[in-house]
Amino acid sequence: MGLDTPDGGDVTALGQAWSDLPERQRRLHRGKIQLVDQNPYDALDPRWSVAKTLDEALAAEDPGARRTQRRQRRRQLLEQVGLAERVENRRPDQLSGGQRQRVAIARALARAPEIIICDEPVSSLDAPIQAQILRLLSQLQEQIGLTTVLISHDLAVIAQHCDRVVVMHEGRIVEQGPIDEILDAPAHPFTRELLDAARTIVS
Repeated sequence: MGLDTPDGGDVTALGQAWSDLPERQRRLHRGKIQLVDQNPYDALDPRWSVAKTLDEALAAEDPGARRTQRRQRRRQLLEQVGLAERVENRRPDQLSGGQRQRVAIARALARAPEIIICDEPVSSLDAPIQAQILRLLSQLQEQIGLTTVLISHDLAVIAQHCDRVVVMHEGRIVEQGPIDEILDAPAHPFTRELLDAARTIVS
């Protein structure tokens, strides 16, 4: 997200250097990289309705849009993430955990991103809702060509959703490759620990 400076190495995104860009230049491209936080309740303003939350993001993407255009786009976003139009006037405390996370995803989509970074997006949800949200993210990948960077300690979740995996331990990349290769033959002890933990939860 460019919110911190790497201690070493470089981050590239959207085909260009990212971590070394001055914030003034990076801000021009920020809409293309969006974040879905771990806890949707904390990520959404508790005073704002769903409509106001989405309208803020839509206004940032297209400041000149008319109110009717914004309303139409807002309802398209709700439909895209599987929410009924009637949730528009509700605040976060009037929504379930899964609904809140869908609103957070809709807010990210309002900026027409190319990349969404999902930071433990299902860890606070019950297992059936986790599956629904992961299925939604997969559908969005296919429908709009969205790239998802999914951050999780749960390799079972990673296995369901990701094509490639990068394993980090104490801030360093220790292993990376296609998900099937890493799951079938993990080379690093930390990766094996994560796999053992996932198998324990499943059993």
